[in-house]
Amino acid sequence: MHDNDIGILLKKINDLMEKSANRDMKESGLTFSQHHVLVFLKKRKGEPASLKEAEREFKVAQSTMAGLVCRLEEKGLIESYYDPSDKRVKMIRLSSEGSRIVEKTHRNFKAAQKLLVKGLSAEENAKLLEMLKTVYENVLEAQDE
Repeated sequence: MHDNDIGILLKKINDLMEKSANRDMKESGLTFSQHHVLVFLKKRKGEPASLKEAEREFKVAQSTMAGLVCRLEEKGLIESYYDPSDKRVKMIRLSSEGSRIVEKTHRNFKAAQKLLVKGLSAEENAKLLEMLKTVYENVLEAQDE
């Protein structure tokens, strides 16, 4: 085990957070990925998103996003329809039940976020966030090459 390897440490943190989040959301019948789709739609404040926009936001294949949307729709947490001006474009939006569920699960995520930075000063927290954004941008940039 290489505890000084940044990539491995980030992966371990992510895995632990995802495992904890999935355990917490099990009661709501959601996975970590499904929750993120609900949060994405909640942030749009009632404005629908196209399936293509969601694919770009999460950097996933069309089939992956379609599967997530299908499962969320079966649970009554989102609604989908075809854009009246272009029937090729599938639109998605949060249902009222989805809005209620995402509020509940989001509170759990906020508690987990506090745990991540426990013991850090406000300045250290801000610096960590800045550095992680830089790391993310570096990795993202490398993917585009």
